[in-house]
Amino acid sequence: MKDAWILTYSKMKFNVFYPRPEDVNIKDIAHGLSHICRFSGQSKFFFSVAQHSLNVMRYARRYGYSPEMQLYCLLHDAAETYISDVPAPIKEHLPEFNTIEKNIMEAVHTAFNLPQPGEIEQKIIDKIDKIMLVTEARILLHGTKGWGEEINSIGVDERTAIREISIKQIRNRFLYEFLNIYESIKQ
Repeated sequence: MKDAWILTYSKMKFNVFYPRPEDVNIKDIAHGLSHICRFSGQSKFFFSVAQHSLNVMRYARRYGYSPEMQLYCLLHDAAETYISDVPAPIKEHLPEFNTIEKNIMEAVHTAFNLPQPGEIEQKIIDKIDKIMLVTEARILLHGTKGWGEEINSIGVDERTAIREISIKQIRNRFLYEFLNIYESIKQ
């Protein structure tokens, strides 16, 4: 498995079983996530994981969470850059996959000098992620029965946050937001 690597957009060899922080590149993350469609491609129109990540970050920003928390939210699905997206009902039955994903996320956090999120931070990320899941599903799928219909999606303007946007625009917006937040944390 030492040779189990993928070639990234920036021409890096990224070993998914032995991820190294020095092999993580924000351009690869923005590019990869902007090309992966949410909901296994079953949505009414192409809606990328990068768009979803931006929505999670915007929610955190709107409710006054710290720049560090906003960055956690923006990067919360970064592992999907390297291993793609697996629907949650399937992922919960793949413990080895979850371990691979966890290891990649540790490399991502280390690459950007972020401590690994603690239990409190992870609960916040998971809560916002669930709110965005239900909000996006309500618009992009044919109903959300059983998905948490009781979840209130206040916190994002659905007309602007959940619409068709080009891959290039989303990739650039993701990079822009990352750089702004990252620079504010470094200061």
